[in-house]
Amino acid sequence: MRLLNIFCAECTPYLLLMLAGAWLLGWLFWKLLKEGNYKASIKNLEHELDNFKKENLNLKTDIADARYVVGKSEKEMMTLRSKIGDLDLQHKVRGEEISTMKETYDKLKAAYDNMKS
Repeated sequence: MRLLNIFCAECTPYLLLMLAGAWLLGWLFWKLLKEGNYKASIKNLEHELDNFKKENLNLKTDIADARYVVGKSEKEMMTLRSKIGDLDLQHKVRGEEISTMKETYDKLKAAYDNMKS
């Protein structure tokens, strides 16, 4: 205020009135021209944000489901690997039994051929 009083004491009320009028006119133009666009943009962005939140929730659900399926598959794979190990061991045992039986058969055949001749 003092600067305005020093500059022009008679002009100060008119300058303040003009500044207030300019501010009021600027606010009015902003209100008429820009505010509607900004509010529409804000509503649009809020709607998009809600959609992204829903999509994010759906993706998190999909990830949880996929993790469950992977965990279940890993358990099944471990079960199958243990079954494969058991079957492999049984196969080796059967192979040894077969080789023992072949050896016994060959010995018995040789003994039978010796008795025959």
